[in-house]
Amino acid sequence: MVDEVVLEFARAQQAGDPFAFRFEPQSYLLRTEGGGFESSELPWTASLLADLAALQKPGLDRVIVQRVGELLRRFVAPIDMAQIESRCVAASRAGKQVILTIRSAAAELYALPWELLTDKGSGQHLGALPSVLIRYEWPQTHTAAESPSPRPEGGRILFAWSATGGAVPANEQVQAIRSACESGFLPFDEDHDVLPNVSCERLVATLEAAKAKGQPISVLHLLCHGGASGSTFGLLLNGNSDGESVVVDAGTLRQLLAPFADMVRLVVLSACDSGNVGPLGNQLGSVAQALHRAGFCSVTASRYPLAVAASIKLTETLYRGLVAENQSLEQALLAVRNRLFRDPSQLDWATLQLYARSENGVDSRPLIFRPYRGLLAFHPQHSRFFFGRDREIAEIKSALSKLDRAQLPRFLIVAGASGSGKSSVVLAGAMPQLVAEADDRLQSVVIRPGSDPIHTLEAALPKETPPSRARGVLLVVDQLEEIFTHVTDSAVRTDFVKRLWRLAQQSGVQIICTLRVDFIGECGDVVVDEAGLRLDRVAYDDRHRSFIAQLDGEQLRAIIEGPAQRVGLQLEAGLTSRMVEAIGAEPGALPLLEHTLDLLWLRRSGRMLTQAGYDALGQLSGALSQHAEALLLRLSEEEQRSAQRLMVRLVNPGDGVVRATRQRVPTDRLQPSGAEARARFVKVLREATDARLLVCAGEAQHETVEVAHEALIRSWPRLHTWLQKDRVMLAELSSLESLLAQWRAHKALLTGEQLRFVERLARDYPESFPEEARTLLASSQKEAHKIFLLKRIGLFVVLATTVIFASLFYFEQRASRQAELARTQLVSLLSKTSRNPSATELLRTLARLRLELELRPDLALETVAQALRTEPHNGALLTDQAEYFLASGDLSAAMVAAHASLQTESDPVLRVYGALWGWTAARLRMQTEDQRVWGERLLTEYSKLPSTASVEARPAMTQLMIMAQRRLTQSLPLTDVLATFAILSGPNTPTKVQDLRKRLLP
Repeated sequence: MVDEVVLEFARAQQAGDPFAFRFEPQSYLLRTEGGGFESSELPWTASLLADLAALQKPGLDRVIVQRVGELLRRFVAPIDMAQIESRCVAASRAGKQVILTIRSAAAELYALPWELLTDKGSGQHLGALPSVLIRYEWPQTHTAAESPSPRPEGGRILFAWSATGGAVPANEQVQAIRSACESGFLPFDEDHDVLPNVSCERLVATLEAAKAKGQPISVLHLLCHGGASGSTFGLLLNGNSDGESVVVDAGTLRQLLAPFADMVRLVVLSACDSGNVGPLGNQLGSVAQALHRAGFCSVTASRYPLAVAASIKLTETLYRGLVAENQSLEQALLAVRNRLFRDPSQLDWATLQLYARSENGVDSRPLIFRPYRGLLAFHPQHSRFFFGRDREIAEIKSALSKLDRAQLPRFLIVAGASGSGKSSVVLAGAMPQLVAEADDRLQSVVIRPGSDPIHTLEAALPKETPPSRARGVLLVVDQLEEIFTHVTDSAVRTDFVKRLWRLAQQSGVQIICTLRVDFIGECGDVVVDEAGLRLDRVAYDDRHRSFIAQLDGEQLRAIIEGPAQRVGLQLEAGLTSRMVEAIGAEPGALPLLEHTLDLLWLRRSGRMLTQAGYDALGQLSGALSQHAEALLLRLSEEEQRSAQRLMVRLVNPGDGVVRATRQRVPTDRLQPSGAEARARFVKVLREATDARLLVCAGEAQHETVEVAHEALIRSWPRLHTWLQKDRVMLAELSSLESLLAQWRAHKALLTGEQLRFVERLARDYPESFPEEARTLLASSQKEAHKIFLLKRIGLFVVLATTVIFASLFYFEQRASRQAELARTQLVSLLSKTSRNPSATELLRTLARLRLELELRPDLALETVAQALRTEPHNGALLTDQAEYFLASGDLSAAMVAAHASLQTESDPVLRVYGALWGWTAARLRMQTEDQRVWGERLLTEYSKLPSTASVEARPAMTQLMIMAQRRLTQSLPLTDVLATFAILSGPNTPTKVQDLRKRLLP
């Protein structure tokens, strides 16, 4: 609590005229706390004026300072000042803030330095006590109502300076503001927020533009020299012509700036004499006083000349308090004054003035900080608003320390249910504290796995890994479950986790992974090291795991009230208890609470979060869905349909709503075709992002979008309906995404049923059909046309082959000259056939043509079976038969044929093919032991392959397997198989042997 004391004065004679001053002893009326009045006389004498003038000069006699303070003490003695002094001193000792407001209907009393008012007993200046702030208020004036109300998050600081009256510390003050804004994560763009060589015209134009564009300037900081203007003081600013200098008096500046009092909530006058009222009875008063009377909420100024060093300290301390430390203006000014007081050679601490009003309270906030995150996770820059998790943060830090001491891999899984706040605990709690405690010797890196976790990891890690001893690395892998929801290739998943485990064993590296607890079971499929340790065992190991449980009542109160207090908000009595009670009936409702608090902040009344606002939102259970519905109501019907298409594409339905997860999708894959549809999409995306329902990350071509939190999936009934209605579409688009992934990885085009399937999707879902798929479809259709022509050619080849085969088989002794010519032509077309093909070779060639040109493994099997009747132990035929069985989907027969081929074939290339078909069949059957045996066999055969030998690609096999992907099951490990094909393709090298070993024997 802040204690406020008001000293209110009026002249005993001509009280209605504040400027009716006579230079002689004057009687004044002093209002008592009970509402009565006491009279007191102030001796306006030449000696008093001399003392006041002396306070403005260097080399000040401290006796004068004390004399003026004692004079003020005697003047206010009739109103029981002893009690007020006692309150100020006691509050100062207890660290409790006191605001002493000077309100006077007599203008001349503002010329007195009330900061020097002394305590009778100790003789201390009340204005120098560490917790006492003196402010000035002109009576019967009011602060301009803020506009808009309530004000949005942030607010600009406009730094305007002029050196027309002499050099000013502009660079130093800009640096101070920039540093504070960087620490407080408040935007400060020097190109737009710094106004050099300022003139009245440029200043007004800048303020007008900010107001018109909805980019409010909350703080106006004017740095310049003060100067005399007739019988008063003004500010020396640039004129409209180059080199011109003008003194802008208080009245002129008031007229120019008054229209912006509703926008600018703090004016900082860093100028000598900007608080100097000039001659007693001056009708204009000081510049600060004139702006205050014009309705500005707060104005700070210097009553007397201000030293350059003091002005820099003022700027540094003021903005560090306002921005980086989220202090009120009153707290920040106390810090300024206390810092200036440490320099005994100057009276700068007493020269600092604040003009403000009691009606605005004792906690002024010119800049607005949004203390609640809604559905978004807290990150390091939000740590100052993160409360209630001290116990969990301590457990995480302790667990890492214990792993380090035990010389175990510093790999910690922070697990919790969806909505338990595990990401925020790590990102805004543990991580900033670990970095701070390391004294900047720890570099923090945060990643989310996404669909390509290995690339993400390699791109994020510092180049020096392991790091030098002087600087370690703290790697946070947020939402580790993405290796299951975003990664389809189990080999990539395993490789990523193995890399993390190896990193965690390197000196100076610590790894924290957040994981949804319902995915721990799936961790059993992921091996973390060569010894076969699995990720689920790590997750269940107390040394490597920290659970984030649901919050208790005390923690919930801290989460609700802590951020509010940090930014000067108040909660209406009983509101906290209502929300805590509501959470008790809503397990996993932390995101709902945060979202409700954020909406309450948006609807705050002044600085109060109210019960009426809470009820209007639909309370805890209805706030989120009501917020989402309100967004839809702002959209047209077409835009609502666009919103539906967008939202459902960002959800992975899983086994239902409970297991549904959000998924990050590149924005360009979601954008529809057509200018109008694209414009609607952009608007909907912007609206949903502004409403904090969606989150965009990255830039330009690499931007992604996702649902802000899975709580939205669980709590918005309309989204449930959309997901149920569009389940078929989502499944089909998911199949399309698998085809696109194959195309990206292997340039595999669509054929047959796949092509017809995608053509139908393009017709059925034109606005959900991504542009990338249109490119794939067009390329596939073009290729299909080519294949059609090739088939026609192939048909002629097959007919020719049949004629030749018949001639050779039945009439070999009577081969005519024409048959010999036909055979020669066939040989020229089929490069794999010898110069004098046998019947077996021709049949083998015919079978190959039927697979490669017609994509008919059934016909290829029939043909190779004919050849095997003639040569049943031909290893080459058996190898081909294994391939054709595999292409037709008969995995068991493929393994038998592959085994038989390896028993008879001696050619090293064919032996590699035989082992490859056997391993592929085992991999597709997902039989662990068979995979291991065939994997070892394939590695052995490939290792024996001569460096001059080359394994050629099998394009037909690749296309047929991709076609089978959709027909069989989406979980078919096809990516793993095709990646193995890619390694084997081409000449044998030692590097390929190593790559093959990693893939086959993880």
